[in-house]
Amino acid sequence: MFDDFSHLAEHRTVIFYDLRNRGRSDAVTDEAKLKRGIHNDVDDLEAVRAHFGAPSVTVLGHSYLGFVVARYAMQYPQHVNRVIQIGAGQPITAKQYPPNLTGADAILAETNSKLMELQKEGPAGNPEEFGRRMWALMKPLYVTNPDDAGKIRWSVDHLANESFLRLMTYYAKFLLPSIQSTNLTAGDFARAKMPVLTIHGTRDRHAPYGGARDWAAMLPNARGSSHPKPYLARSALSLTATGRSMQSKSTMDETKLNRKERARRGLMIYFVLLASGTVFFEWKILRTGESIERLPGLVFALMYVPAVASIGARLLQHEGFKDVSFRSGGREGMRSLLLAWIYPVVVGLLAYGAAWAAGFAKFQRPLSPLSHLYVESPAKNFFQSLLLTATLGTLASGLSAFGEELGWRGYMLTRLIVAEVPRPVLVSGLIWAVWHVPLILTGQYAAGAQPELSAMLFVIGVVADGFLAAYVRLRSGSVWPAVMLHAAWNAVIQGTFDRATVGTSWAVGESGLLTVGASVLFVFVATRGPWKLYRRPSEPLMP
Repeated sequence: MFDDFSHLAEHRTVIFYDLRNRGRSDAVTDEAKLKRGIHNDVDDLEAVRAHFGAPSVTVLGHSYLGFVVARYAMQYPQHVNRVIQIGAGQPITAKQYPPNLTGADAILAETNSKLMELQKEGPAGNPEEFGRRMWALMKPLYVTNPDDAGKIRWSVDHLANESFLRLMTYYAKFLLPSIQSTNLTAGDFARAKMPVLTIHGTRDRHAPYGGARDWAAMLPNARGSSHPKPYLARSALSLTATGRSMQSKSTMDETKLNRKERARRGLMIYFVLLASGTVFFEWKILRTGESIERLPGLVFALMYVPAVASIGARLLQHEGFKDVSFRSGGREGMRSLLLAWIYPVVVGLLAYGAAWAAGFAKFQRPLSPLSHLYVESPAKNFFQSLLLTATLGTLASGLSAFGEELGWRGYMLTRLIVAEVPRPVLVSGLIWAVWHVPLILTGQYAAGAQPELSAMLFVIGVVADGFLAAYVRLRSGSVWPAVMLHAAWNAVIQGTFDRATVGTSWAVGESGLLTVGASVLFVFVATRGPWKLYRRPSEPLMP
């Protein structure tokens, strides 16, 4: 491939090298030196840079090396000027793309059929000839028109490392598993802030075009350059050499700019509808002057205002509901559901337990003698109530919590991120918290002796809740963990811990100092480290 890129050496130093166990490099027989797969390639690239004493470099990779150079940029951003990916493999290997984002056509099917027939024949004592025939059959995968396959000048048959059988064994045993096990996080992508150019053919059969869209969307300073022909390295790189292509807008079907503008329009509609519905129902509640516990119908309607606002924004924007993601989220979804479920239990035991033990609040049996579950033993009474509210109570509470979460985490949160609002998770938590404040200031909800102080502490606590709700929503790609968190909190804290406390204490309750402190501590520990951002399971938030 050097001839295709040699013109770049006119005004700069261009370094080509054969990878570990590839090309003219020594054949590696010790599997311990191969088992890390592409991670070896990343380390070797850094070793080459250090050997030549280059403070920083521009890295270029084709096919699975497009993945390698991106990973190198994430791991060694201080040494990378720019990144160029040509026909790179997709960043999320498990993701399936629709037909329009792959090169799955009749030529691919025909090529695969011929390859399978040749594999059935086997090497027949002549592995070199077998390898040449295999490589020849694969060439149509790299061009749009099969008649152009002869333009690909591969001449690797004489290299032992590049014999078809040896290379495919190495790829299947070491390289592919290392790619599949690499779980790139939002933090990984965020570290690669340098300009990235992703070049990909819209009809590329060897790597899906959808993967290039994902790279361009997930890397913070990436541009996508799509072409009807999969292999236009020389013409594209001529622009790259001067840096002009790094300043051009993406030619992808849907640009980041369009998505951002659309998200901002959607948020404007959402907030107008949210404010209108909130003012109406909170005014109705405020007029009564009664505690919200005596107004279940109005409270239920208020909790569905965010849902109605999100539905209205979707309809006016002609958007569907797939990104709400009612899917379970697989294992990640189950872990997120469990984290959301235990959150109020842990916070309640820490905060209320400490308050009861220290005398800041007085304990009472949460189940009254009128309940058929009532038992005299304080401990048994408490844990029977906790079991009830953590199960059936949470399920029932989910009916109302779903209304809020369909709006807060099913719509608003993801739009704040796509719209590139600064600190979107914090903003979403603040909006959610302030939404409750009027009812606190009037003493109708979660208010202590000093409503203003209660409101301030409540805001801090709900922002913490919002961080955890956002974490489980984005990590799982499903709205259900956020619904679980909201429902479990209302059922467990209000249904067991508040009822097990005599009167209103400054230490506990949803605006209690110890409750807020325990919430912040739990969320800090649970959400440390890089976050994964999924719109739906295995689908990046910004595809």
